[in-house]
Amino acid sequence: MDVGTLLVFALAATQMWLEVASRAYTDDFSGFHDHEHWPGYGLVCLRCVLAVVFLAGSRVALAEAEMRDPEAARFLRQLRVVGASWLLAFPFLVVTAGLVPAMSRHRYVAGGCVLLQSGGLIGLGYLCVASERFLALSTVAPKSASAAGNVLGGRGIAGKIAVD
Repeated sequence: MDVGTLLVFALAATQMWLEVASRAYTDDFSGFHDHEHWPGYGLVCLRCVLAVVFLAGSRVALAEAEMRDPEAARFLRQLRVVGASWLLAFPFLVVTAGLVPAMSRHRYVAGGCVLLQSGGLIGLGYLCVASERFLALSTVAPKSASAAGNVLGGRGIAGKIAVD
């Protein structure tokens, strides 16, 4: 076990602890996205910290890629935008929920999370499955293969899971 593994377990434990602590403020599961209490704000802060760590790490990786591989740098720039958008979608919704009437806040945060985070995940999926840049940089297939061939071909997703 290294520091990264411990960090992942600590983040998972913190997330679960904050989720359980938020149950003290409502016993109705439909209040899952009601974050108007300290555990909810803790979840927002946790997501913002993860976004800062992601952006800092991607800046270092991007600086390295710009010197060595312009294709990788282009992919990392797109990944940075999609990843940061996904990480910051939840905090944005919780912070802006105060502008929505109290009766509609739960629907605003829950529905907004579904829409914004799904959009971010679709963008990430596009970058990693359909994008020629990712497939050219990845170990899924040789650089000369087409994107559709990489995903649907013999090595495809199974090869991706096994190799990367």
